[in-house]
Amino acid sequence: PAPPKKKKDPKPFDGTPRPKKAIDSWKRIFAPVKAEPSSAMPKFWEWLDADDYSIWRCDYQYNSDNTRSLFTANLVGGFVQRSEQVTKVGGFGRIHILESTPEGPPYNLTGCFLFRGQSEKEMINFNADAEYWKWTKLNPADDGDRKVWETLCVGGETVEGLKV
Repeated sequence: PAPPKKKKDPKPFDGTPRPKKAIDSWKRIFAPVKAEPSSAMPKFWEWLDADDYSIWRCDYQYNSDNTRSLFTANLVGGFVQRSEQVTKVGGFGRIHILESTPEGPPYNLTGCFLFRGQSEKEMINFNADAEYWKWTKLNPADDGDRKVWETLCVGGETVEGLKV
């Protein structure tokens, strides 16, 4: 008898339709403009197909625990590393460590993600730490949500009035 077929491990976005534009095409637009990322934002809105992709804000729910800069940086680094399986095939994201007061800690963690499809479930399913973040879907047709996305995507010296 033939050996049993090996069951394939699930991969992020297996159940979502293939988008008309690959996520890599956006990454190729954004990557070369690191010195001035805001210059990529008009191109992003031209590129974005809201039927194929969704944009999200994420906020860490336990910021009061972020009292040491090294531990906070490690927390973010680990989250980003565990997100690679998702961002490699159908996502893009930025996370910021923000000072909550001029004196420093605790640090606030916030960021933005672009996902293939209309849900954040792939991130939650493939990154166990994602459950510690609050995920808010942004509406690309809403000027306020567009501003939030641009602020979080571009970053800078401050984000939403807090020092990076």
